[in-house]
Amino acid sequence: MASPKTFRELLGVKTADVKISENTLLVIDAQREYLDGNVKLVGIEPALESLARLLKRARNAGIQIIHFQHHAPKGAAVFDPDGPYVQIVEQAKPEAEELVIVKHFPDAFIATELKDKLIASQNLLVAGFMTHACISATVRSAGQFGFNTTVVANACATRDLPDRSKDGANVPAALVHQANLAALADIFAQVVEKESDLKD
Repeated sequence: MASPKTFRELLGVKTADVKISENTLLVIDAQREYLDGNVKLVGIEPALESLARLLKRARNAGIQIIHFQHHAPKGAAVFDPDGPYVQIVEQAKPEAEELVIVKHFPDAFIATELKDKLIASQNLLVAGFMTHACISATVRSAGQFGFNTTVVANACATRDLPDRSKDGANVPAALVHQANLAALADIFAQVVEKESDLKD
C-alpha cells in the first residue's frame, strides 16, 4: 500500500527551507498556567527550552515577535487575569519592544488586533501552547487569511485528554500532539520538528 500524501503535496505545495529572518514569530500562551498552574502540560519543560532558543534566534535576526497571553473571565479556575498563573513564564519573557496581545479565544486572530499588527511578513512562525487548541486554531485561521505558516513542533506541547469512546481512559498527550500536527501539516502549515531545523 502506498504511503499517504498530504493535501499540500497533492496540490503541489513544495516543502522548503524556512528562514527565521523571513518570518514573524508568534508565541502563543507561554504562561505559568501550563508550567506550574492548574493545567500543567506533558513535556512543557523541554518545549520551553526549545522556545527560548527560538526566541534568541528570532531576536538575533531582528524579526517581529508577538506574544499572546490568554485571559479567562475574572475568578475562573484557569487563566484568571488577576491570578499568578496568567503571567508569561520566565523562559519566554517578552523584551521591551515586543508586542504582547491579550486574547480571550483559542484563535489568536479572533477579537484581537493581530492581523493589523502583522507589518513585516506574510510568513509566520508559530510556537507555544496547547498544540491541539490555541496552536491549531490560530494556524488554521492564519491559512484562511493567506499567511504562510510554519509550526515548530518541539516548541509546542499539550496534555492528556479524556477519551470520549472509553470511559475513564485518556488519549496520551504525545498522541494528541502528533495527531494535531499531522492534521496541520496535511493542509494548513509546514511543520518542522525542531527549532534547529530552521535556517537563520
